Amino acid sequence: ERFWDTATEVASISSELALKFTNFDSNEAYTLGMLHDIGIPLLTLAKPEFKDFLRELNGYSLTETYNREMEQYGISHYQLGSELIRKWKISENIADAVKLQPHYQKTFNEPIDNSENKRLYLCLLLLARDISDEYRHFWRIPDNQENLLDLKPVLGFLGISDYEYNDLKEDIVSKLTNQLSG
Repeated sequence: ERFWDTATEVASISSELALKFTNFDSNEAYTLGMLHDIGIPLLTLAKPEFKDFLRELNGYSLTETYNREMEQYGISHYQLGSELIRKWKISENIADAVKLQPHYQKTFNEPIDNSENKRLYLCLLLLARDISDEYRHFWRIPDNQENLLDLKPVLGFLGISDYEYNDLKEDIVSKLTNQLSG
């Protein structure tokens, strides 16, 4: 249940960010947020011990989580989720963003080419995850996978200063808090 609560929260934030920073369809951004960790329940169904494995990774970065999953299972929930999204024929950009989460720093260091959309989707997702984590910390709700993100490449790609982003994050966390209490 908490998995879907987090997915819904990230989806709502992704949709809001899409309206603010891109010309992407907000429904597609919502789908991105809903499916960003869809590989987790799939791996949990296939490997029931995966849930405990994820608990052990609490506080690990996306890259560290990916590396540990690859060592233990030979596949990551990011890859599995991306493949499922492709099979469902949802969107290549969403599938790419899901798969690239643990490799985001490398993705933003690549030369700019026709992959700008995949980077924008990845930006939306990473910022939405970060804001969701901030909201969960505000309420002291632990998450199985704490995001330890260096957002400089993401903010740089979007042309947003740290100050602007912190204001935006504060506004969205406040909005989420008011929705919960209102």
